[in-house]
Amino acid sequence: MRVFVAGAGGALGTQVVRALVADRHEVIGFTRSTAHAELVQHLGASRSITGDALDPSSIRAALESTRPEAVLHALTAIPRRGPWRASDLKQTNELRTRGTKHLLDATIGGRRPSADC
Repeated sequence: MRVFVAGAGGALGTQVVRALVADRHEVIGFTRSTAHAELVQHLGASRSITGDALDPSSIRAALESTRPEAVLHALTAIPRRGPWRASDLKQTNELRTRGTKHLLDATIGGRRPSADC
């Protein structure tokens, strides 16, 4: 199965990528930096895309260009040293709100299920 992993280079995403690759899935990793993209490739992903989950057009373009069968959310921005203060989770919280909205909108094409479903 072709699986798109948003946040593939992060603390959670790297573990998800390893597990999917081990199960022989075709993994497309979406990450915010070229260093993380290289790591995702090293882990065995078939493709890595650098982009910004807080930019709706960036994540939409990544999904449109790859046409995955499944989309996994592993977006985080946890500091390497760990979160010591509530403010250390500010960026992660933004990813979990705005980033999640952008990922969902791009995945379902901005459409909501009708009341007839």
